[in-house]
Amino acid sequence: MRFSAKMGDNERIEGIEGIEDLGPDVETVDCETITMLDVLQEEQDLEADAFAVLGGSDDKNCTYLKGYVSRQALYACNTCQLVATTAADADVAQRAAICLACSYRCHDGHDLIELYTKRNFRCDCGNDKFAESNCKLYSKSGVNVDNQYNHNFDGKYCVCLRPYPDPEDDVDDQMIQCVVCEDWYHGRHLGNFDENVEFSEMICNLCVTRLPFLWFYNKTFGQKIEANESNADIDVLSAEQKESPKVLAMSEPSMVCSDSQAVDSGIENSCDSMNDSSGKLTTQCKLNALKSVSNVENPPTGQLEATYWPMEWRRLLCKCKNCMTLYSDKKCMFLTDEKDMVHYYEKEGMQSNTRQSDYDKGLSELGKMDRIQQIEYISGYNDLQNSLKEYLRTFAESKRTVREEDIKEFFQQMSARKKQKLDIPYNCK
Repeated sequence: MRFSAKMGDNERIEGIEGIEDLGPDVETVDCETITMLDVLQEEQDLEADAFAVLGGSDDKNCTYLKGYVSRQALYACNTCQLVATTAADADVAQRAAICLACSYRCHDGHDLIELYTKRNFRCDCGNDKFAESNCKLYSKSGVNVDNQYNHNFDGKYCVCLRPYPDPEDDVDDQMIQCVVCEDWYHGRHLGNFDENVEFSEMICNLCVTRLPFLWFYNKTFGQKIEANESNADIDVLSAEQKESPKVLAMSEPSMVCSDSQAVDSGIENSCDSMNDSSGKLTTQCKLNALKSVSNVENPPTGQLEATYWPMEWRRLLCKCKNCMTLYSDKKCMFLTDEKDMVHYYEKEGMQSNTRQSDYDKGLSELGKMDRIQQIEYISGYNDLQNSLKEYLRTFAESKRTVREEDIKEFFQQMSARKKQKLDIPYNCK
């Protein structure tokens, strides 16, 4: 139950769940209120998201010395890129990104674009792409030739090349990242996105078209894998395939290709058991087996659709010598590494978080207060929340950008109001 204490002029203070009897001046209310536990829970959710993205990144040391980091949080600096672009007059050539530590130490107060995470990237801060700024954490020169850049580094996303958040777009839509090109797409621009279908990873239509072998895997395994909790065995066969005499065990991990040109790469055995026309058990490349089951050698011509994949799909990719060569030629070897998944990175970040959350701190502090202090604390919070909403509404209505100076001005006004309330004149007659 939620409570509100009646104050002067019918001012209502929102309470917290679980408070015991607060006396005769407290009445229950039917209207929806925001409790302190709600506030703390929302803060905890925001913290969890932040730790998922930043928990695996170093916020004190530049990652340049680590080389091309498998996955890390990155930022593009509009402030520095504008200077570099003006000097070089080539915005694409001057695309660059910085690590988390450099965003704090070298680009504090700059206009930064949050890029979420990118794979196999080396920090650019202070290298030759930055015309008039040096890295304060580690001196650099030259450029990182193996870094990959796209329009995300310009603050643009999707095929529509719009910013996110987009001030001109009032459509409530999800942004989904392609695990190959790592661009972000609006759900409505993917063409075949269904928000009611659960999936772990998405590969956009451009990347599926560039990597046509994925079409065969998705046709067979896409959104059809049922993994048990132990993750030990995965049933990857559709009902049609289970009835087919061609495929006996698509998930057999111990079979080795009989083809001398398809010897297992050593990373993982994943060729498949097959029955030949005589019924004798043989083995062959999984991709070839899928082509055989599909009765086609190549996917449909033209642009393919975006594909959606379940959690375990990467471990099902064939890793015979021929297929590993294919992945290398197509520059998509990372698909064979389950640690490349953003899900894995986020999990590592969450596990690396050892400090006490603000949610736990808030609960601890609330437990130390008596009932009157709790009411006063909540009253102050509600006053701050309502005042801030009213203050920011003027910016939204006039479409002005909220600057650091504006926030400082708001808190100065709040401090002045608090002082006026405390300085109540006392007259003795």
